[in-house]
Amino acid sequence: MIVKNKYVGLILFLILLLSCTSRKIIPEKDMVSILAKVYITDATVIKSDLRNTFFDKDTIDYYAKIYQKYGYTAAQFDTSFNYYSRDPKKLDAIYDKVIFELSKMETKAMAENVVKIDSVVKDTLKNLWTLKSHWEVPSDGAINPVEFELPVIGEGVYSVSADITVYTDDESVNPSITAYFFFDDKSKNGNISVYTLKDLIKDGKQRNYRIDLKLTSSLVTNLRGFILDHHNSDPKFKKHCSASNIKVTFKPFLENKKVKKQIMHKLKRI
Repeated sequence: MIVKNKYVGLILFLILLLSCTSRKIIPEKDMVSILAKVYITDATVIKSDLRNTFFDKDTIDYYAKIYQKYGYTAAQFDTSFNYYSRDPKKLDAIYDKVIFELSKMETKAMAENVVKIDSVVKDTLKNLWTLKSHWEVPSDGAINPVEFELPVIGEGVYSVSADITVYTDDESVNPSITAYFFFDDKSKNGNISVYTLKDLIKDGKQRNYRIDLKLTSSLVTNLRGFILDHHNSDPKFKKHCSASNIKVTFKPFLENKKVKKQIMHKLKRI
């Protein structure tokens, strides 16, 4: 009876020992997550051998906060790593899962960055036009060219568009939608870019006209122009036209490395 009790005690001790040991080993799923986080935190993506990152005891201690976040201690991480290291096949399987997890994280991060950059671009495509969007000439001024001036946002493409109708009885000479860039260089008229224009057709039909201007100078401060421009030398003439749905939009040069770097820097603050 005493012998039996001894065996029972031994069995209970072994069960307790195995139970304690199993609690010290971090489950494979959590090990994969922890190792992936350590790998990212250490910015070791450029290293070819993933294992070298974790064999250094100092490195393991340094990332204590990572596995503590998952509810484990430094001792548990050390014990678990040694446990999995005894079985090369199991350790290789863990590393394969870590690499797969890192690939998923990278894909997700890239997708999120694309969405954010697209969002930045879409935000800049909002209408910058600040005046009223519908004009009738002569009702809004006998020979009103609908002049405008808007501050620029930065380097990129500015588009000016409008639905315009020029009636057959309009006497404007070379009617057009016109725009140009400007900055004050302290000269009499300031520094202006070459005029960009698109001729308007006099047939009484409404058409959508658009002109695009590329800004590559950081000195420029304003975008100027005329929605219903004319080139008459004599101001005494009959003008009959209209403009609606006027828009001025901006799209940055995303292919420009400098601009892309600036955008990514801003995205990091989001």
